[in-house]
Amino acid sequence: MMIVEGRIYDLMTEFCAAYEGGFWQFYELSNGGFYMAPRLGQTAIFVPSNGYKGQMSADAAGIVVCLFTFSLLSFEYPREAVFSRHFYWLRDFALGHPEATQIPGAKPVSFYVADQRVA
Repeated sequence: MMIVEGRIYDLMTEFCAAYEGGFWQFYELSNGGFYMAPRLGQTAIFVPSNGYKGQMSADAAGIVVCLFTFSLLSFEYPREAVFSRHFYWLRDFALGHPEATQIPGAKPVSFYVADQRVA
């Protein structure tokens, strides 16, 4: 968990110029996944790797940085299916999120992970 949490904080710092640390909410999903989101209001997000720029809630921003984290870690640890599973669980949840139209714009390139979909 420590590697995931640290990477999430790092990506939020990279994607959100206004983020300076703080408290985060942790959410457990009914499908087995989880995500975390900072306690902020609306925030500006800029994703250098795909050029996305937009405003979204802290909840949606948390989903974005968690999706990026799970994707990146799936490539760094390709033999560990746990990162791919968490990516897909969160992606499935994100598709039904109230800001579902914003989240894909800031997504990791085409929602890629290192292995095939893991049930």
